[in-house]
Amino acid sequence: MRLPLLQGELSHFCDCGDKIIRALLPLLTHKKGTDYFAYIEKIKRNPVAAAVKLADLEHNMDQSRFAGCAQVSQEQLNKRQNKYSRAKKIICSRAEEE
Repeated sequence: MRLPLLQGELSHFCDCGDKIIRALLPLLTHKKGTDYFAYIEKIKRNPVAAAVKLADLEHNMDQSRFAGCAQVSQEQLNKRQNKYSRAKKIICSRAEEE
């Protein structure tokens, strides 16, 4: 499993402590077989994980990353945009629930 290695890599970039990294990485790791939106629902309960995931979603939604890439169709881009937009709404709904 890659999590221990990733934890070590993160501690070089983040001054947030090993306990926090150990708590967040499993939460932010989407496991095979887990519904994507059930995974997002779990993330939204943790403010730090939610902030990290929102930044990740923003990056994923930047379609300029695929400029000139013939391997990704417009249909695939639209599907990703819809998925990530829905995920953002789920995470942002946390603020409305509080």
